[in-house]
Amino acid sequence: MPLATRKGVDLPTVNMTVADACTRYWEDKNADVVDTDKLAWSLGWIEKHFGRTTRLVDIGDNDIAKMVAKRRGEPRVNVAKLTAAKRRGKPCADDRPVSKATVNRTVTEPMRQILTRARKVWKVPVQQIDWAVHMLPE
Repeated sequence: MPLATRKGVDLPTVNMTVADACTRYWEDKNADVVDTDKLAWSLGWIEKHFGRTTRLVDIGDNDIAKMVAKRRGEPRVNVAKLTAAKRRGKPCADDRPVSKATVNRTVTEPMRQILTRARKVWKVPVQQIDWAVHMLPE
């Protein structure tokens, strides 16, 4: 990771990227998470959406709104139906978008947790995000 260190301690930096933050969040929190597969999926989605080199300091309310909108527009995936359809060699399409709760749980809450941890624990300066605006009503 490109974080500067002194005597083994990470120094706060405005250059922490989304990839750095996702990796560090995984290292800090994965032992505490019940479903590590879901956390890994969410971190991968966030990293892909923002790009590995985007700095945390550059992410603002507009970027979070775009993230929520993108995830909200993705199709719902029923894993059981998809697996069965693949076994039969048939396509399985569900045109319904993911639910509001899924958007909140899979991208909005993890991103809030990453940015909050970056600010409070890693001492990385991040923009003030109005999370209440971005959480979808369930």
